[in-house]
Amino acid sequence: MSDKPKPNKTGRPLLDISENEVYRLAKVGCSNTEIADYFGCAHTTIERRFAHIPIKGWVTLKRRLRRKQIELALKGDRTMLIWLGKLLL
Repeated sequence: MSDKPKPNKTGRPLLDISENEVYRLAKVGCSNTEIADYFGCAHTTIERRFAHIPIKGWVTLKRRLRRKQIELALKGDRTMLIWLGKLLL
């Protein structure tokens, strides 16, 4: 079996882009455009081939940020208490 990427419908070989790397970049807040720039491709390539992966990464980032914000608020960070109170209540 060959290690070469399979050609797409136009006969052009697909770029070797790791799903794990796409996820890793998305979970630190990179946009599809920034991820595409990292791999040297168009953002539409990321959107077409990995539509669910960046979303999963962004959700992970949001969940981690929310957890940290709530931890700060519950430890008595006054600014965070006010901000989360306005946002959530």
